[in-house]
Amino acid sequence: APSQAPSTSPTTSSPTTSPSTSPTSSPSKAPSQAPSTSPTTSSPTTSPSTSPTSSPSKAPSQAPSTSPTTLSPTKIPTTSPTSSPTNKPTLDPRTQVVEVEVTRVTQKVETKVTVTSTIQMNIVVPTDSDDRNALVNVLKATIISLLEQNLADNQSIDSVAIISIGGQSINSRLLFHRLLENEGVVWSSVVAEETTVTTVTDQDGNVLQTEVNGDETQVSDGVGESDIVGSVVQTDTIASLIVSQVSSAIVAATTSDSSGDSLFVSTFLVEATDQNVADVVDTDFVVEPVAPFEDQVPTITQAVTATATTTDTITTPKVTEAEVEGKITFSNTVISQEHLSVFVDEIKREIKRIVCDDNFPKCEVSVGVNGQPVSRHLRERSRSMQESSSMDVDFTIAIEEICVSVCSDSSALSTQVTGLLNVAIDNGSFVESLQGSSATLMTLLANAIATRSVVPTPGAPSNWYPDWRSSSRSICLNDGNEPTYMKIFGNYYENSLDACCKRYYAWDLITCTGDAGTVPSGFYPNWGTSETKCFNSTETPETLPYNLKIWLDTDIESCCERNFNWAYNDCIYLSSGSLNIAATSKWYVNHQEEICQKDCLKNGGGSCGGLVDPWKTLFDTSAACCKEKLSWITSTTCESRSMLLPVV
Repeated sequence: APSQAPSTSPTTSSPTTSPSTSPTSSPSKAPSQAPSTSPTTSSPTTSPSTSPTSSPSKAPSQAPSTSPTTLSPTKIPTTSPTSSPTNKPTLDPRTQVVEVEVTRVTQKVETKVTVTSTIQMNIVVPTDSDDRNALVNVLKATIISLLEQNLADNQSIDSVAIISIGGQSINSRLLFHRLLENEGVVWSSVVAEETTVTTVTDQDGNVLQTEVNGDETQVSDGVGESDIVGSVVQTDTIASLIVSQVSSAIVAATTSDSSGDSLFVSTFLVEATDQNVADVVDTDFVVEPVAPFEDQVPTITQAVTATATTTDTITTPKVTEAEVEGKITFSNTVISQEHLSVFVDEIKREIKRIVCDDNFPKCEVSVGVNGQPVSRHLRERSRSMQESSSMDVDFTIAIEEICVSVCSDSSALSTQVTGLLNVAIDNGSFVESLQGSSATLMTLLANAIATRSVVPTPGAPSNWYPDWRSSSRSICLNDGNEPTYMKIFGNYYENSLDACCKRYYAWDLITCTGDAGTVPSGFYPNWGTSETKCFNSTETPETLPYNLKIWLDTDIESCCERNFNWAYNDCIYLSSGSLNIAATSKWYVNHQEEICQKDCLKNGGGSCGGLVDPWKTLFDTSAACCKEKLSWITSTTCESRSMLLPVV
């Protein structure tokens, strides 16, 4: 019989030599004391681990990765060239850009010029103080209105004062009366001109750049930052210009027109009406023409009204310019006059596509055919542009490169452009692109061959700069001896003497350019005399005004309208312009003759009184004009006189 209780010790003193054929019914409760000597599975797992291994593998992977290991380029250069080159050659390095720590100071400078003059008039001066004050206010408003028409954008009327009337102070208690011929109104005006001066200096206080109203200007050697305003803001020149402007406005306003009216009186009437005092001031008076302000010595004051200072580091890019000229001969093709402009446009577009780079802010192409420039109006020149199976296309490419790291010089830039274009012409891709631009050119250029009959020759423009080292002369040089700050900034240069003088010495072009230069074409106002006239700059260069670009207009009409609008018709006539003005044939009053006249040229005869001034009121009929403007004359008499009929 089996024992009734289990044994308390094993039945054997040693373990069995063979494993059990089935797993135990329950796992052991303690871990094994040593790792297994073989993997627990005979094959790898089918899913990746969820975390990285604690140490990298000791052997490299057998295949390359399918994506880059980093999102940014490496900082170490490769030790061997790339397997394929870029499409465009790299530029020959010339110089690095320059970083300069600078201080930029912008100052607002106000120059005030006081001008005093007398206007002779036979106006009645009221004895009542309130009425007299009303007269003074109307006179001031009239003068302000007249002067404002002659001011530039940076000029303003600071004040106008009536100093005396008829030799008496406006506050005098003496009895006033109608002014006599030798009596008048003494007045003064203060005109202010604002000038913006910006000075850029380096850490050592050296002046690198100075601008006046946005334009680079002259800085003589040895002028410090504290002396800049006095050096570049030319108070005498400003004062002379303002005196001339005030003189021109008052002289023109007090000069009667052909009908006996003056702009001064008509403006006075408008101001009196606007101030509701037309019933208390004398409006029936005549002014004597004022002579030009000669030998006027104005009072001048100058002050800095605002200053702003900023400090920063500027990176000055280098600008390289180049010009390439050449000729392409097209054979086995005939381009008709009808299609020539399209053909030329596509050539310009293709040249730009080949040579123009994103770093070229300027890349201009001009094209001529058989030695003639091409325009949209080619049919007008069809006799001189003969059709043939061969055609020479002349081209000029003007390029400006701005570089931010390394730069090419003009020669290297020209060589790059020339090489790119030569390759396209020689391998036939130039013609293929033209053919593919339109169905028309595909047909016209089906058998065309392009050859370079003249190899483009690089041309480097000269670096002309303003010579500001001597304040006694207006001159541009290209001798390579420009100051260091010009080399640092690089934006002082121009390609020609002409361009340099026009940019920096527009007020003294003739001295700067000499016989080698050209004066910019246009018309400028005659501020030197009382004539309401515009001069042609190319015919009278010796009288060009200071700061010509402010005053120059493209035609006589624009010049007269902007500067002498109160005497527009006289200005057109005196300036030898064409009176391309449509007369209205309406009626206006002639107070001197006490008649109404037609708005038409005097040589038209009859009732034509000349072209009307812009401030006069027009009427549809002579009857309406007589009734409104000459009401104290019987209507039949006024109308008969106006129609040049005998008065019954």
